[in-house]
Amino acid sequence: MHSIHTYFTDHMNYDFDDFKNENNWRPNSSGETRIPVTKPVEYSHHPAVMAVADFGYDERVVKKAYESLQKSGSTEITGTRLLEAIFQLEENGRHNESTNSTETEQQLFNGTQKAKLDNLKEANKNKSTEEATCNPDLELSIRSLEEENQNLKDQQTCKICLDEPIAIVFLPCGHLAACTNCAPALRRCPICRAFIKGTVKAILS
Repeated sequence: MHSIHTYFTDHMNYDFDDFKNENNWRPNSSGETRIPVTKPVEYSHHPAVMAVADFGYDERVVKKAYESLQKSGSTEITGTRLLEAIFQLEENGRHNESTNSTETEQQLFNGTQKAKLDNLKEANKNKSTEEATCNPDLELSIRSLEEENQNLKDQQTCKICLDEPIAIVFLPCGHLAACTNCAPALRRCPICRAFIKGTVKAILS
């Protein structure tokens, strides 16, 4: 019985010594042995970051989402949580862009309306009273044509930059919403938010 106890005691001491050597345990100045602290995984080598990087997202967006998860106190950052954080950042950014675009459109609209009003006042000054009363239908027709022309321009303008003509069809949703310059940077359709799996260049007559 004594020999069995001695065997297990010696064996456990041997295994513990090996464990300390393998894990680089070192006693401190007081003779106490402390367990080494595991270093946190670097951002670029984090499994979730490496997995999300394969989807083609901008590295700055991925890093911003990763840092936001760390600040929120998430104990475990997974690929799913990181993607959700990226979607939230994109949604917030798209909302800000939409707000800015709306303000820009409103400013342009106000400027256009003011210019039209000034032109109309100038035209009324140059017209005689008789001409103004004889051609009200013609003036109304001209206004209708101008408004229709503006609506057609808005429908054929890129929804991202609001400048270039739309030319790219997103697949599989089929929406035509961006120009050739803006389309490559998009991961989701700006109209229906569906993931873009392919694009086709449209030829508008």
